[in-house]
Amino acid sequence: MRARTGLAALGALALLAGGSPATAQVSPQPGPPSATRPYIPRIASKAMETDRFRSIAIKVAGDAALLYEPKTPLAGKGRVAIVYANNRFDFGPPAIELASRGYRVLHVSAPPSSPGAPPTPYDNFKQVSAGIAYMRALPGVRRVVVAGWGAGAATMTLYVALAQKGPAVCQNRQVIYPCVPEQASGLAKPDGMILFDAGPGSGSRPSQVDPDRPDLDVHSVANGYDPATDTAHFPATFRAQYFAAQSARNDAFIDAGLARLSALGGPTGRQDEMMAPNTPPTVDALSGADLTLQSHTKQPHLLLKADGTRDEEILRSVRPTASQIPGPPPPKPGQPPPPPRRFSLREYLANDAIRTTKDFAFTEDDIVGVDWASSNLGTPAQAESVTVPALLVTNTCFQFVVSAEIVLDHLASKDKEQVGVEGSQHEFTPCKPEYGDTKKRLFDYTADWLAKPGRF
Repeated sequence: MRARTGLAALGALALLAGGSPATAQVSPQPGPPSATRPYIPRIASKAMETDRFRSIAIKVAGDAALLYEPKTPLAGKGRVAIVYANNRFDFGPPAIELASRGYRVLHVSAPPSSPGAPPTPYDNFKQVSAGIAYMRALPGVRRVVVAGWGAGAATMTLYVALAQKGPAVCQNRQVIYPCVPEQASGLAKPDGMILFDAGPGSGSRPSQVDPDRPDLDVHSVANGYDPATDTAHFPATFRAQYFAAQSARNDAFIDAGLARLSALGGPTGRQDEMMAPNTPPTVDALSGADLTLQSHTKQPHLLLKADGTRDEEILRSVRPTASQIPGPPPPKPGQPPPPPRRFSLREYLANDAIRTTKDFAFTEDDIVGVDWASSNLGTPAQAESVTVPALLVTNTCFQFVVSAEIVLDHLASKDKEQVGVEGSQHEFTPCKPEYGDTKKRLFDYTADWLAKPGRF
């Protein structure tokens, strides 16, 4: 089966919005920044100054970081600081927008993985932990809140769970690829958590496994595909067969991977090997073309509307189909396509592998048949160990309206909420002009949530 380029770009975008290269262990630098604070040339171009804030390059846990400071501290906001983790400094809207609203924000990253070391979910945890300690040492700071975006929301949920409950969270008997104690011990505890566009973590991967059956062709008119619009409405019988085939093949890949891992010394072994390109073979999720899937929440949540009003209602996705989402330009005539990315066995098992059951399916308002606890990036499972106040901001012109509600329902926090931003894309901008200034509505609300009396 062929994979359309639209969702491939969408999936890549979700990965870019989080991610995690490897750790470094250096003590944080307490105290306020100064002109003599270490300067990191490779991110100097990302530092900026506006009429509201300035950012400077510093070092945290031995790696580059950007500290954003308001020029005029706003009443009540100086006591709360934010640590935002993202390994690309050009993906910094949360830091920029919150700093412009009076909050001190530390944008932490992590160094690239060392040669031969596969990326893991824990790769920037030392930087996050050191960043929390750094911000607590700044004058006036009383509470530190962590923030993650997209795939970074999954890793940040795992971080908070481990910081609160320790290595037992990532070493349960169900998990496919358990952590080692040093990856999950001694992490600084945050006082709150903000997740921008929280997806299902590794729970999205089974929906992208190629079922490898000719009768399950998603581009067949007989199966519900409309070539004129490049959209689909797949009948229930087709969906059931398709999801069952994905589930069976997903678990077969995991079983084969675990057997090979055992031969290489198990999770604690050092030997690794590259897998075949795109293993397991991937396709667009059915929800990429059939917009009735993953289309709305079960319960009402606050929606920030384009006209400036706010109402509690069922959140509905207004996303386009995957084929309508801009992606990388196709190769020029005569040029070969770029080679597919290759994954190592350990990288696949640590980041993407998650068990499913015979009931696996993406429905209109749920994801069922996923053993969330089998993966340390199964975000709903990690949410069960999170008790700090939590805000989940959902961009309704993207694919995570339903998955964010699933994460919300699993959170152990008493103070938790999901809020939708009408017409906002994953990058916080409007998908149509009529949706207005989605970014302003989104971050105004986030800033007010942080400032609510009695929360922090």
